[in-house]
Amino acid sequence: MTTTESNDLLKSFTKNLPLNSDLMQLLNQSFKLTESRPKPERGHQGSNRPTKHTQKEAFKPQRFPSFLRLDKRNNGEIPAAQVPIGGEKTLRFITDVENEYLDRIEEPGDLRVELLGINENDTTGGNAPGEPKKIEDVFNVVRTSPNEGIVKIVLNPTKNIKVGDTARVKVTLTGAGEDFDEIFFVQVSEREKKGEQSSPSDAEEPIGLPECVRVYETARDGAMSWIDLENNGIEFGYEVIMHPFAESNKLEKIYVNMDSSVLKTYRSKLTGGTEQYEIADKKYVSAVYFHTLFLYTITKNRKYSLLQGESEESRDISEFLKDLFQNHYASFLLNFGLDQLIDSLD
Repeated sequence: MTTTESNDLLKSFTKNLPLNSDLMQLLNQSFKLTESRPKPERGHQGSNRPTKHTQKEAFKPQRFPSFLRLDKRNNGEIPAAQVPIGGEKTLRFITDVENEYLDRIEEPGDLRVELLGINENDTTGGNAPGEPKKIEDVFNVVRTSPNEGIVKIVLNPTKNIKVGDTARVKVTLTGAGEDFDEIFFVQVSEREKKGEQSSPSDAEEPIGLPECVRVYETARDGAMSWIDLENNGIEFGYEVIMHPFAESNKLEKIYVNMDSSVLKTYRSKLTGGTEQYEIADKKYVSAVYFHTLFLYTITKNRKYSLLQGESEESRDISEFLKDLFQNHYASFLLNFGLDQLIDSLD
């Protein structure tokens, strides 16, 4: 990963997560994540009239959502978006729920993306209904938490879908006893040519965050299992906490082991039942994911080389972080919060 790619990753991270001003300043100082400010609009030449500015209505977050709406025309008949082969498309959804809704400890919500069906492009010129598949079979999907009333979903076509195919997709945001759905069509288009200009509405910056993938000892509800990863050459077991998967020096996925001995030991000490287990899982996943993300990005950005042992054998950063988390680091993240660390200094 080049310095530019590392900066782009953290720029995307800071854009899509609510960060306070102090943390933003720290990131800017450490990684030079400066965003160019938009130039002020100029009036017509020769005119002394001041430029009119539209006052943006303040966002008023709600504890639970009351709606979910695609931020573009959607008549349920024609595709709401074109997704290029080999590229990606960012879709924006408008809602009124608070930023922490999907990640908070008490009464968290859920955002689901489902595939309802595919109309496959027929070689004879017509469209024939295709066999329904899971969304993961035809699109790589990245979701973001709400940020000032905006939820973003990025779709990237896989090899199982071709140019001309149209997918019927449903996005669901759960609420307080009510689900809010948005159903729309997405069509796969030709690969974008170099120098081809996108329209302003399509000029969305990719999110860039690696996908967080939960892995279990045995397959469940379509989730990945240890065997699935081992078949791809990635070793998993009770001692493994996570595995950062990088391709072409870019961190693509972070596999998090939901049946690790660290998590099992931590859960065995809880007495609150299912609710406490769910909170523990969220704490574990979020801690492992974001610590891995920052450690990987900082190490790459600062161009550290990793050596091990007397032979000074070179280590891959993914293997280094995997080993680091296995050696008590994940246990530390789970068992010590800020309050416990402060108390230990007294």
